[in-house]
Amino acid sequence: MGVTVTKRFLEPYLDTMANGQMCLRLAAETTWAEFDQVAPLVIRALNATLGEKLDGVDVRLWEADIDDTPFYVAWDHWMGLSLEPRDTQASEAMPALKKRLQALPIS
Repeated sequence: MGVTVTKRFLEPYLDTMANGQMCLRLAAETTWAEFDQVAPLVIRALNATLGEKLDGVDVRLWEADIDDTPFYVAWDHWMGLSLEPRDTQASEAMPALKKRLQALPIS
């Protein structure tokens, strides 16, 4: 795959969102401007297909399909960079995606 994860993603952690679904927090300290560089790394690392990009002032959502399951690579001012589910199946896949990211080489 050729993607190396930086130390900023060394400890992704699972979290529960307000709607009860699970998400994967990736980097709390990522800025709005850095998202353009970091989100494509996440997409490549998970072999995802990029869909629509939705960019607002304090929230950024990029649609990504991973193994035919719908997710958002997301950024917001409060939580930073995360991988969020777009349905229940995606929420249930979060623990396996965490393991996939942790298995990547780290620079």
